[in-house]
Order: sequence, then structure tokens, then C-alpha cells
Amino acid sequence: MHALTTPAAADPTEDVTWTTPESRLWVATRASSFVGLIEFTENHFLVTDSTRTVIGTFAGLAQAKAALEG
Repeated sequence: MHALTTPAAADPTEDVTWTTPESRLWVATRASSFVGLIEFTENHFLVTDSTRTVIGTFAGLAQAKAALEG
């Protein structure tokens, strides 16, 4: 009999790492796990989490990043 296991969640105390694979797109990871992304569209920053659920829209990039890092 084999036990079913699920991957461990990323440690929330670790810092978020940001990459910019293309213009107007920021991808957040923590401990190699996808946290979410930010897209600059229609003059605002759209933030979605790892399940593509919209967290919100923000006027500035710093505010958008804080929404995913918190």
C-alpha cells in the first residue's frame, strides 16, 4: 500500500523572489513555489494569486507587490 502525499507549502517567512519574463509582467515565487503574478494593463497593476484568483488592482507596482508578499 502506498501513502498519498501532497507537496509541502512554501514557507511564508521566506522572501518573495520577483522575475520579469516580459514587459509589463512580474512573477512572484517563494521557495520555488509560484505565488502569483502582476500584469500592467489598462493603466493599472492587476494582481492574481497562484490559482489566478484576482486579488485586486493597484495604481502602483509597490502596492501590487505588497499585496502578494503579505
